[in-house]
Amino acid sequence: MKPSRSILSPLAATLLALSGTALAQTATTDPVGFITLNVTAGSVAHPVLSLDGLGLTPPVDFQGTADSVGTKTLTINSAPFVANRYNATAGVPIVPVYSIEMTSGAGAGVILDIASNTATTITTVQTLPSGAGSFKVRPHWTINSIFGATNSAGLGGGLLASADQILIQNGNGYDFYYYQVDPDGSNGGTGWRSTNDSFTDAGPTVILPEEGLFIKCKQAAGAKIVLTGAVKTLQTSVPVMPGNNILGNICATPMTLADSGLYDAAKPANSVQGGLLASADQILLLNAGGTGYTFYYYQIDPDGSNGGTGWRSTDDSFTDVGLTAKIPVGSGVIIKRKAATAFSWIIPQHPQTL
Repeated sequence: MKPSRSILSPLAATLLALSGTALAQTATTDPVGFITLNVTAGSVAHPVLSLDGLGLTPPVDFQGTADSVGTKTLTINSAPFVANRYNATAGVPIVPVYSIEMTSGAGAGVILDIASNTATTITTVQTLPSGAGSFKVRPHWTINSIFGATNSAGLGGGLLASADQILIQNGNGYDFYYYQVDPDGSNGGTGWRSTNDSFTDAGPTVILPEEGLFIKCKQAAGAKIVLTGAVKTLQTSVPVMPGNNILGNICATPMTLADSGLYDAAKPANSVQGGLLASADQILLLNAGGTGYTFYYYQIDPDGSNGGTGWRSTDDSFTDVGLTAKIPVGSGVIIKRKAATAFSWIIPQHPQTL
């Protein structure tokens, strides 16, 4: 199930610049760099899946501190914004173009969508967390900004039967996108398309920063996608819903299960459900070459009869894998939430110092 923003509670990045200036009211900008997303080669007859995470954010457009905060509004009296700059695209539902991240208070790390703005006020789609004050505004990633409006990323293009596909989780399954090559226009022209509509440009489709992307490769060459952006600083709050959650490593370095923040004994409400194998939530990492998954869980076993307490593989309840099992940079992860309640995964900043 695709995460909802209403919840509140594979190469290392090369840093190109460590500081800079932004708009009025802003402080030092986030460091920027690039990572490479790997797409494993396949064929039309035998497509291969890769599970990628974005690992970087679009550069910060504005950061500052609100003078006043409402249920869904943040206001800066000095009028630092360009009116309507962050407005969502009209429609039902509306399509947010920018996001806003809280950087202080109890909701630090929560990322919300922006509905609109005036010169002084930003209005969000979702309710702001309590204690909101300082914030950062970024544009959303889109298919165009990640893969290029003309497929500069190099995914296999063509008509639907032969083109590589990008799978993005929705509430009922997946939305499928591909780069259509159609010189004579008989199938809807050349450009990014949904598998449900070969005529409408899908390039502006928003991809949330925490989303994991399945890429279904049908090409013998595979692809290496260079993504340029900003290194995510501070903690990040990612909604995890009951069922399967396809998420990405939002950080610019690998995360071990032990330092991922997925399980925090002091904050069980913001953690995966631990326990023995039958009851614990599971973490799925795609094996190299798209050849199935390795399953992990946080085992709680006070008397040690099942192998003790800690991160375990479903194949071995005795060996602690907390420091060896990693979510690589530029990679995605599946969280199989068995509990009936949602929680907010609080991801610590990686790397810890910048």
